[in-house]
Amino acid sequence: TTAEVADIIFFLCSPQASYVTGSEIHINGGQHV
Repeated sequence: TTAEVADIIFFLCSPQASYVTGSEIHINGGQHV
């Protein structure tokens, strides 16, 4: 859903995601970011 995509984008823009590099993140429904 759009809410799930928005949640992961919000997380990736936050300081908590500073350790995430070069990752493929799976969102429900088989979509990838």
